[in-house]
Amino acid sequence: MNKRGFTLVELLATIVLLSIISVISYVSISSVIKKNKVNNCRNLIKSIEGASREYVSDNRYNYTNRDDKVITAEDLFRGNYLKNEIMDPFTNEKVNSENVKIIISLKSDYTMEKIQIKGYDFFENNCNLG
Repeated sequence: MNKRGFTLVELLATIVLLSIISVISYVSISSVIKKNKVNNCRNLIKSIEGASREYVSDNRYNYTNRDDKVITAEDLFRGNYLKNEIMDPFTNEKVNSENVKIIISLKSDYTMEKIQIKGYDFFENNCNLG
């Protein structure tokens, strides 16, 4: 009996086993990456909301009525409320801060009641997994 190498069946079984392991790994790794992108998106929204709250707090006496106010992310950059450029968490492309519209509803004491961020799909979809 000659025992010099692997048989064809042994090689095929090894290839099948490695393929199954790689598919399982790919599925779990891709779901972790997607969850990470969603978390980055939600953190980005939270930082824009926090910067907007500071902006409204510092500028609330400039408002003459309580109608919704529209500011851009560029306004937040100019006032040093946001420090970093806004990056799309799903494509890693730089977002034009002039296109990010932040709609703020004020309470009677001119504090922020509600905020909406518009201009890019990931803001309007609230960074959901779907």
